[in-house]
Amino acid sequence: MYRRDFLKLAGSAAGAAAVYTFLPHVTIAGGRPVYTISTSTIARPSFTAPEIVKSGGAIPCAMSATAKTEVESAWLHGANGGSRVALSLETGGTAEGAPTALLPQSDPDPGMYDLFISAARGNKKRVERLPMAVKIVEDYKTDFEFGIISDVHFGDPRITADIPGFDVAETFRKEIAILNERNIEFCICCGDLCFLPPETKKQIAEYMDTLSARATFPTFTVPGNHDGYATGSTSKINFDTYKYWRRTFGPFHYEASYGDIPLIGINTYEREPKQRNLYGGFGESLDMGVIGAAQLEWLDATLARTTGSAGGAAIMFGHHNPTNTFMDMNGPFSVLPFSETGRLQLLGLVEKYSPDYFFTGHLHAVFAEKYKDTNILTVPTAASRPAQGHPIGFQIATVKNSRISSIETIEMLRP
Repeated sequence: MYRRDFLKLAGSAAGAAAVYTFLPHVTIAGGRPVYTISTSTIARPSFTAPEIVKSGGAIPCAMSATAKTEVESAWLHGANGGSRVALSLETGGTAEGAPTALLPQSDPDPGMYDLFISAARGNKKRVERLPMAVKIVEDYKTDFEFGIISDVHFGDPRITADIPGFDVAETFRKEIAILNERNIEFCICCGDLCFLPPETKKQIAEYMDTLSARATFPTFTVPGNHDGYATGSTSKINFDTYKYWRRTFGPFHYEASYGDIPLIGINTYEREPKQRNLYGGFGESLDMGVIGAAQLEWLDATLARTTGSAGGAAIMFGHHNPTNTFMDMNGPFSVLPFSETGRLQLLGLVEKYSPDYFFTGHLHAVFAEKYKDTNILTVPTAASRPAQGHPIGFQIATVKNSRISSIETIEMLRP
């Protein structure tokens, strides 16, 4: 049974009783569990920035920068109606009462888990759920496979103009099924989960629901330009997709890992809200990549710590390719993917630290190039209109002895 189907059972008395058994801290209202999918208390781990930890090990934890609540308790709930594992809170003194790690009070079985946080602010309390936030493994493998997807574009009507009846959600479900069958350890998503606001709120939620209902693996996700679009007048923003992302799914850039393999996700659409406004008059340049000084400083420190001065294994992923080697064919327009804001500085860090691979999306095409000592790969669109001559699909990387040995493109359709 998929977890979505399991939770639907809560509508009946038997379902409510089952949910209460598994989740005793969840309030039952009208026969249904009451919780909020949110990162307002804990930013990591989260749906877009999960943690993969060995059984019995502590789960690193980071409070949200804007957190106004106190963590009272936390627990894991296994996928597909699995077991519940209580967590104890470990504090590191960085903030009064703020947990820096979550320690399982019993050894959880290997698999995927949702993280639940019971949070309090004064006399008000609520339960926050972070779907697919933790994967427990018996050990980290040196030989395995992982997936790479991009540009899923829930809500995008463009592909149906070429292929009447094309179903974005069904195509994505088929891709998840293939990744499940390959028993991948994790997946990377290079952004553009949705299409246009204000429907982006519902569309990003559909991406999350589809993965959390079916995937047996965690997915490390970063935003693309569509995930950051805002709307309103030139003087006032009335809807900002990034606000929804930040309070619901997780950080825009972060460092994660699988064992000793660093996974570094960056936000290449780091613009102010008015510059992300679809009606702000920026034309085709609206889509171009941008990365700011603060994130570049963070990336410099992160790469220095994870790769070492002599270089080493590391995997980066973002939405826009800063080399500008391949053009973005956006309708009748030919546009450079990355603006000059932060582009050369980002390339300078790639050259300085030589991560093994840098995965990007945005172009709805399959490209591969070498920049200095780093392989930069452009991933195909998972379920939207592809660039001319390119497929709809995704990629699977094979890892041998903790190094990527090959990349396979899985084609779902070639219009």
